[in-house]
Amino acid sequence: MNDKTEKAMDFIFKLTEQRATIFVAPISYNLQNLETIKGIVNSYEKKLLPINMSRSLPFAPISNVKMTSRQPIFEWGLLSEDYSFQIHFDPQKIDIIECKKNNEATSFCNKCSNIFEEIQKNFDTKITRLAYAPRYQMEYSDEKVTLLNNQIYKKTFNGYNMINFELRQAYMIPTKLEQKDIALYYNVQGSIIKNPEKGSSIEHVVDLLFDINTKPKKNYTFIPAEIRSFFKQSPDFAASFLDFYTHN
Repeated sequence: MNDKTEKAMDFIFKLTEQRATIFVAPISYNLQNLETIKGIVNSYEKKLLPINMSRSLPFAPISNVKMTSRQPIFEWGLLSEDYSFQIHFDPQKIDIIECKKNNEATSFCNKCSNIFEEIQKNFDTKITRLAYAPRYQMEYSDEKVTLLNNQIYKKTFNGYNMINFELRQAYMIPTKLEQKDIALYYNVQGSIIKNPEKGSSIEHVVDLLFDINTKPKKNYTFIPAEIRSFFKQSPDFAASFLDFYTHN
């Protein structure tokens, strides 16, 4: 399997961005938590800048934000100097986002799995959902979009019918994580966007954003082995879903 591109017929999709997510209780910003997170993440990414992730001050340096005991900061993160790596802390989840020239799914998922496992250990937090969201893009043409639209409206994926899910096209597929039966939502959003790649002669690209996540289960929390299993399989989950959209 090639993590960087997937080819079928005249479709060539490039992996341009990846997001890995765990759903947890909030980890607020303070100096102790910052140093703990930096100690975990610095094994993989250096020179990370603490940032505020609130809607009113997106990507503002955290030092510019007044902190009081009455106003804890639950929306914060770390950002690399070139913006290629981010880790976001929100009230309900933690996202790791990577957007590099040579994106590679297996190494990214392994890195995220290790970071999440260390966060779980250090903060003794319960992880209730897992998600992997890769973004794929290909050069736009009317013919390609027509063919892709025909593929998108297939009725079954791995033998399961499409369901309505938050105004997206989605499928719910059973799988196993460490022999545990788990249901996965496979969601897709497709669009035509202006090519974000600077200096390219291609004006527009077809953009496919996948979101593969575990179905919530009441009072269920994931153990480290299940988290590792999910992210180890995530590149294959995504590859099979992309194959579904680009092959007859």
